[in-house]
Amino acid sequence: MEDMLKKQLREAQIIKIQLAADSSWESALTVEKETPATNADAWMQTFEAAYLGIEVFLEPCDAETIAVFAGVRVEATSEHLAAARELILLWQASSAFSLSDFLRYMEEKMSLAGLFTGEPDFMEMGILNLWGSFGALCFWERGDGACRDAFYRALSGAGRFKSFLPAQAVIETAFATPVPHWLGCPVSRETGEGHVLSFDAVEAFFEKNPE
Repeated sequence: MEDMLKKQLREAQIIKIQLAADSSWESALTVEKETPATNADAWMQTFEAAYLGIEVFLEPCDAETIAVFAGVRVEATSEHLAAARELILLWQASSAFSLSDFLRYMEEKMSLAGLFTGEPDFMEMGILNLWGSFGALCFWERGDGACRDAFYRALSGAGRFKSFLPAQAVIETAFATPVPHWLGCPVSRETGEGHVLSFDAVEAFFEKNPE
């Protein structure tokens, strides 16, 4: 798992940005290409949290693209809030803005070098934008051995993931340094009654991340 950001993933284009106060993704600000800049301004004017979460959603470019979003959580300083607003404006004005562009921006504007390098610290599964309220399933930590085996052991005692789900199920691969950051991969499929866990997607994920 030392190479989480393969070339195809680095080149994937950003199609949406989300901002959250601390880890409150249930009430996140979602920014599309045509979202008025005043939406972000209004959201930031009422911001009172200690940390700022930023997620960028990626457009799949081919079968090798394993992540649907990348995220980072930083201290909510005035400089970081201003940089987040600038990021939105830069992305909206750009005809092409990839994950590599985002990582370069984070290094230049927030001094965050070395994101997504080295071995992850933990892996967990949750529900997109319902991470806290639905409850995440942490199934692997560094040193645990094969993550696939750990996943199925944890899933056996997590019945809430075995029925219809309120939104997309995602496996996150998380890193603790230099700040908390993560990659999310979808592992569910939508049916007429809701999302259900897709074991084909789960197996595809672990095939790319065997250890």
